[in-house]
Parts: sequence; C-alpha cells; structure tokens
Amino acid sequence: SVREYKGVKTRVVQIEHLLAIMLETGRPKDKERILQLVKTVTFNREKLSQILVRHQLEKKWEAAVENE
Repeated sequence: SVREYKGVKTRVVQIEHLLAIMLETGRPKDKERILQLVKTVTFNREKLSQILVRHQLEKKWEAAVENE
C-alpha cells in the first residue's frame, strides 16, 4: 500500500506479505520474527491465508507456528 509520511509518498509492505516473505526466506531469524509478530501484531488471517495458498506456503506456515 502507499502511505504518506511528512509529505513523502512511499510504498509499505503489508504485514501479511511480510510474514509470507519471511516464511519463504526460511532463515532461523525470520522464523523467530514470525513467531514474535504473530503474538504481538494484529493482522488479517484471511488475507494471509490467501497469500500462503497463492504461493504454496501453507505447510511451511503450519510447521513454523505449530507449537505456538
């Protein structure tokens, strides 16, 4: 989405896309960030689900958050 900050328009990655990007990257630090964000940030689970399906990441998501 496009946001304006102090008169400057910029593109901002939505949290649902950020979670999918971190999941796809698969680095250990990204997994930790995913778990932290899931606990602390409000996000649209339906939107995330659609993104995960589109990029075939559903199983990776389940594995990443299975114990949380």
